[in-house]
Amino acid sequence: MKLFIFLIFTTCTLTLLPVLNGSSTISMKNNICQDGSKEIICLFFMEEMQLNTYKSILHSGHQITFLDAPVITLHPESAIRCEGTSVQLRVTATGQNIQYQWQKNGSDLPGATQNLLTLINLKFSHAGEYVCKVFNTDGTVYSNPAILEIVNPFIITVQPQSLTLQNGQTAYFSVTTSENVETYQWYKGVTPLNDGGNISGAQNQTLTVSNVSQVDQGKYFCKIIGPCNQEFSDDAFLSILSATNEVNHERHTWFPNPAKNKITFMDSDVNILSVSIYDIQGKEIYLKHDPQGNLLDISGLKPGFYTLFTITDHYISAQRLLIIR
Repeated sequence: MKLFIFLIFTTCTLTLLPVLNGSSTISMKNNICQDGSKEIICLFFMEEMQLNTYKSILHSGHQITFLDAPVITLHPESAIRCEGTSVQLRVTATGQNIQYQWQKNGSDLPGATQNLLTLINLKFSHAGEYVCKVFNTDGTVYSNPAILEIVNPFIITVQPQSLTLQNGQTAYFSVTTSENVETYQWYKGVTPLNDGGNISGAQNQTLTVSNVSQVDQGKYFCKIIGPCNQEFSDDAFLSILSATNEVNHERHTWFPNPAKNKITFMDSDVNILSVSIYDIQGKEIYLKHDPQGNLLDISGLKPGFYTLFTITDHYISAQRLLIIR
């Protein structure tokens, strides 16, 4: 790098031999300026297609010091945080005698004069645009703005619903949350799903299972992760009706009948996907998906006639049930 010095506002003469790097000897003649001071204002040129203005102060018997204007090498990053947590915003710059001043929404933050800004016990009032002013005697630069967003923990406001479809139809399972979230992951059983085949939206708000068949039957749910918390949706069950599993009105699989408080499912060769009970007026008064075991508690139902609707992985049955006390 070669240096060229030009004097302004002075009758002094200064000579500097150009060097590529290291130090250079400066000789001076008539080193008293017109106004009687001993300050010399210089222009500093770099032979790299770049021109900058620098200020140098000379005291008798001392050396001239050239100061680079600051250059930001790392800008602060935007962040989403939960109320009560903390955040750090960082800026990195090169140059001499650098000073820092953080600003929020255009106003200086008192005491925020380091390159690292730490905010603790965050509140919604901390949300806003943060910029760092980086400066020395030869220039001022500003960082890119970092947006700080403060959010609440989310809750699931709409749960996925169970479906009973025929072969070839399309199943849609959806969840809705109260706040923006970061990731969704749908599962079938305990296996995380990925897009491909007849599955799409496995990492989105809505899961689509197209052209369903018997292999798609089962339990589906969604794991949702936000900045503050993670939640699991309710289970949603997909039941597939095929030409071979029409409703069987003659198959009696629950005993005893009549019953008082409990009934038992007697077919051990199949898995129950769901059980629903309807009263004599056709109103659904009980629904249980993926019941554990083969015992059903009916002690909460009043005496009378009911219809017991059972979906298994092999057939569907509708059975008349009488409850007595």
